[in-house]
Amino acid sequence: MKYDIVKIIIYIYIFIYIVTKVTFRELSRLVTSKESANKENAKATIMRWVISI
Repeated sequence: MKYDIVKIIIYIYIFIYIVTKVTFRELSRLVTSKESANKENAKATIMRWVISI
């Protein structure tokens, strides 16, 4: 039983790590892009993600 719990925790940790890494990359791209068109594209991308989740 203990090993199952540890495995689940590791899977959750990896999932959260991947999600936050991708999100931070997307947000940093949004911040660095000075043109409003790029910001709109990033917003649309994030909205698409939110809808897909």
